[in-house]
Parts: sequence; structure tokens; C-alpha cells
Amino acid sequence: MKFSKKLTTLATIVAAGFATNAAAETATDTIDVYAGLAPALELTCNSVKFGVWRVPVRSSGGVTTINLNDDGSSNATTTTATNTDKVALKTDTDSQPELGQCSFTGSSAPESATGMAISFATSSSAAGTASAGAVADGTMIAAPNNEYADIDGASTPAALVYDLSFPTTTAIASDGTGSFVIEGVLTIPETIAIANYGAYKQDGTITVTIDDTGN
Repeated sequence: MKFSKKLTTLATIVAAGFATNAAAETATDTIDVYAGLAPALELTCNSVKFGVWRVPVRSSGGVTTINLNDDGSSNATTTTATNTDKVALKTDTDSQPELGQCSFTGSSAPESATGMAISFATSSSAAGTASAGAVADGTMIAAPNNEYADIDGASTPAALVYDLSFPTTTAIASDGTGSFVIEGVLTIPETIAIANYGAYKQDGTITVTIDDTGN
């Protein structure tokens, strides 16, 4: 029995020695911390497109005007034209007229039927003077990068003139959102030559600004 007790005691000491000498383990990982800031009020607008029009070579008969209007119910685009002798709108999808449509989110102003003020500015002196509800007599230049309807820029630009009409105010909904449309008139000059055919865009940059600080 004494021999057995000694063996038991020795085994206990050996086991304790192994437990004491066992290496401790650690593990590590890294964490990332992220943050961001964004404007509370954001505005998104699409381009105003007057369409691609087939116009004959001419030197008389007067100018042609293209009116780009909201249909008054669903923001659908309607167009009317004057002096349309041999003038027609191209019917392919990529060449169709489109109203300018703007929408905003994130306004912290209270709900209001006319709470959002709207204004335009242009970087080009050729675009005339901005007035309430319009950017007067903006000129157009060739668009060499096929930006519209996949056609080349006009090699000799005709004196196309546009006039944009926009509301001076629009509603702010209870969730801080809203929208408005931009209408316009395009004037195609009386004299058109073969070199005038091609793509056009506005001269300079048109900036749309909304402001809800009056609420």
C-alpha cells in the first residue's frame, strides 16, 4: 500500500508539472473604423434634349422653332414646331426629345407648396442674362464627342439658340423630397447648309441651384 501511495503521489506531481509548464496562447486581429459625410440636400438633373430634326438645306422661309413642353399631367415630353416645311423629327429612340427633369432629397425645411427656390446660372457670356424663370438666348456649339444620338459634331455649327424655362419655386414634401421640370424652345436658323448637320450642345455650363433656406 505504501508503494502504491508513492506511485500515486509521483504521478500527481508529474501531471502537475506538465500542467504548469503548458505554454499560454494568444490571438490577435485588426478592426477598421469608418465614417463619412454627405450633403444633406442633394439635387440630380438629367439633360435637356430637343431631339434630332431633319432640316433641308435652305436659305429662305424663316426660322424653325421647336417647343419642348411638359404635357401637364405626367411630366411626359411634348414637342411642337413652327415652319415645318420638309422638317421632321427623327424617330429612332436615341434621338427623341426629353424634358429636363430634376429631383432633390434631404431637405430639412418644413413641408411647403413653394418652399424650394430654384435658379440657373451659366458660365458662358454668350448665353445671355438669366432672368426669373428663364435662361435667355443661350447659344449652341458643335458636340464633337457624339454625346447625343450617336452623331458627329457639326463641322460648321449653325446659329442654334435655345431658351430654357424653369419654375422659380417648387414644393417640398414632408419627407424632404421634390422635383421639377425644365422646358425650352430651340430656334433653328433660316439658312442651313450641309456643313451644319451634326450634333450640338450648349455653350458653357448651366448650373441649377436650389435653396430651401427661406423656410
